[in-house]
Amino acid sequence: MQFPLVIPRALPGPARGFCRFFAATALLRAVFAFVAALALVSVGIVRAAPVVVADTDDTGTATDTAGADATVAEATQQMAVPVLNPLEEKKKSGDPIFVMEAFTVSSKDESEELDPTGMGGPDAEMTEAPFSNDLLAGDVPYENEVDIAVNTELQLAAASTTNPADVATTINRANLIGFPTPILRNGFTQTGVPEVLNAGHTEIWQGPFTPVTGRAAPGGIRNLVTNRPGRGLIRLYFYGNDTGYTQARADYTSELVRKKLWQRVAIDHRNSESPVDFAYYRITDISGGLTWRVNRKHSVMLNVDYRKYDANTSAGIPHYRATATNDPDLTAEQNAQRKKIIGPYLPLATFNSYGPDALTYKRIGSVSLQYEGSASRRVSLRGNLQAWHRDLWQDRFVVGQYVLDTGRFYGTREPFRIEQPMDVLTGTAEATYRLALKKSDHKITFRIEHIQTDYTRTDRYLDRTIKDAAGLTARDRYLRRPGLTYTYLSPTPTNPNRTLTAYGSFDPHNPDYYFPTFNNDLYSFRSIDRDETTSISSAALSERLALWRGRFVATAGVRYDHVELSVDNHPSAGSSNITAYSEDTRDELTWLLGANYQILPSRLLLFANTSTAFEPCTRVDGRTGEIQGNETTLGYELGFRGMLLKRIGITALFFQYQNKNIARGNPLYNDPEFDADQTQPQLVSAGKERFTGATFSARGVLGYGFEINLRAAYTDAVTLASPDRPEQVGREIARLPPANFALSTTYRAPAGKFKGYYAVLTVTAVSDYIAYYDDKSRFYLDYPANTQFSLGLGRSWTVGKPAKGKRLLRHSFYLGVSNLLNRDQLNRFARLAQGRRVGMSYSVTY
Repeated sequence: MQFPLVIPRALPGPARGFCRFFAATALLRAVFAFVAALALVSVGIVRAAPVVVADTDDTGTATDTAGADATVAEATQQMAVPVLNPLEEKKKSGDPIFVMEAFTVSSKDESEELDPTGMGGPDAEMTEAPFSNDLLAGDVPYENEVDIAVNTELQLAAASTTNPADVATTINRANLIGFPTPILRNGFTQTGVPEVLNAGHTEIWQGPFTPVTGRAAPGGIRNLVTNRPGRGLIRLYFYGNDTGYTQARADYTSELVRKKLWQRVAIDHRNSESPVDFAYYRITDISGGLTWRVNRKHSVMLNVDYRKYDANTSAGIPHYRATATNDPDLTAEQNAQRKKIIGPYLPLATFNSYGPDALTYKRIGSVSLQYEGSASRRVSLRGNLQAWHRDLWQDRFVVGQYVLDTGRFYGTREPFRIEQPMDVLTGTAEATYRLALKKSDHKITFRIEHIQTDYTRTDRYLDRTIKDAAGLTARDRYLRRPGLTYTYLSPTPTNPNRTLTAYGSFDPHNPDYYFPTFNNDLYSFRSIDRDETTSISSAALSERLALWRGRFVATAGVRYDHVELSVDNHPSAGSSNITAYSEDTRDELTWLLGANYQILPSRLLLFANTSTAFEPCTRVDGRTGEIQGNETTLGYELGFRGMLLKRIGITALFFQYQNKNIARGNPLYNDPEFDADQTQPQLVSAGKERFTGATFSARGVLGYGFEINLRAAYTDAVTLASPDRPEQVGREIARLPPANFALSTTYRAPAGKFKGYYAVLTVTAVSDYIAYYDDKSRFYLDYPANTQFSLGLGRSWTVGKPAKGKRLLRHSFYLGVSNLLNRDQLNRFARLAQGRRVGMSYSVTY
């Protein structure tokens, strides 16, 4: 809002300079106008209906100040000057009288609009005019919203997941399908950091948000926003369901020094008891934070986060073969065909082939120091330093497939331990310069980053060299246990220890879970013993341009990455195909272009983006230690965003992404027959993929208490090149459902007897998809479409009356039923513990 102010030329120079500064400061001018209006009311020059002044308590809840008009009248009566009443003068003169309608003057606690700690710069940037607008402000898409698409996310994850143990330890990233989507933490790059702690919610920067943020990557950028100190509150949260999952969380934040120092302490514990034998996990997260507002221009935040993860994982539902033996009357090709893997063996769905001692131990610690400030009115600064450490080990077995004709598992069953300690150091510095020319606004951002990663991977097996008096090694003694069937294999030049293998030795109906207690001497054979050091230095420059008061906004940016990677392998003698030492240096230039144009201001916006990205990590073969090529991608996006009926926001996005050098997994890796001696490489030569599709979303208020939230997506994902697996070329990418849909409808009861009650009905659908193609080791397997309904009932209520300086006690209760129709998930989709589930949550905030 503009308030014209005339500056007399007769004033002295300093006085005129002060007036210019005063005129240029919108806030001071607004305050001046507000105070002037109150002054006019107080002396009776403006006379309207009684003024109601709404104040706020420290919780931000509006409270009426009774007697405000009477107070003004009392102050007026105490004045020593005569009071003129213009209404009486109007009546005497006979001039027409215009009566103003009653109006309300209200105020808000600054904490509702701005972060008082000074750490809310990124949040404010998402709504900053003229680069953002009414169609975008306050509507950044959040991933995994409570009221929609939760089941869709679970179904998509189930489709692409191969081994729950790998998910728990983040071991097999080569199985992830898609583009190298960047991960950010509070806007800072997390390349090389496999897990982000203390994440509050996840923003998706894609489509029309590219010109707003000045950052892009094909497939979008995921920005994990952490919980941070702020307004004082105490919050307790509890959740549980009938499948054995429980969660309890406590969060406490307060202001230690008024307007200077804030703190936050939180603890979160999750426990899951799986229907799979022996399987469980327990996660405890502890977070602490301090924010210091040095002055009006500078703020610093310190976060310390810790995660404790203990679990006994499983290998998932066992897969099976009809037979594992050759028929002498058949050809080699026919025997290979009859021995192929068929799919999950559902009668053993709850059987844990790892047993009770396949423990997972993971401890993660993170310390970060974040800075936000400004060097001047035009220059804002941001910075971050983070140290991240992980200790991780897991005890597992080499597990084969179940064989129908023998009733046992096929291949060699052997215990081993995986160790994966990791250290990451990251540092980022960023400066943004704002410039306003005659008809345009500009934001120029320069960012430098450095990431140092030290990672060790060791796979330890039973000793194969030291023999006892009987001439047996530790591995020999393990495989010669009573009741096992074993055979001798001839040594090879690359495998001199390839002497004994047990076949068909594990009976799930009478399982032998014997796992020798771990110690370094007993598990001295290291098939993998690798140290990786990665150094990534980058510099990025981007500009955001706004024309015609934000009707047209464009961005362009370029990023340069310098990557140095060294791999030092020192496994035990006898491990084959190992590259002792290798190093690689890579320089990569990526770029982005994007634009938003409001065809109808605040009603319809068109956007178009193109960008490139690359993944500097996960380029080392887990078995051979060879450095792979970088994953790179090029993407195009086009779409629109608008308001339907002035109350429903809609977004449509059309895209195409092309990926190169995508790591492809070797189907024989860790196979108990073809990889019994751990010689198969983890990866095969890189492939090329193309993703073409569209997404559509709608969210808003229908009226009469009804709200909707809809998401739909379709992706045509095709393999364009696969040198080592040519049978995949031209085919749909496996384990990637091409379509998914979710619609959530919420009804909130109006004010009255049922105020605070609401109901949520959600339908989610995932299309049919191909799980595995027919190849030399497997038969073709696909799954049908999956549709589920969920219903939830909840209530939110407040205890206490709003008052200045008084906090309220806010309660929230929710009862939800997933898979409402109890559709069979096990027999149709090989998904365990996904039948009808009832969950309940309760939270209280003070």
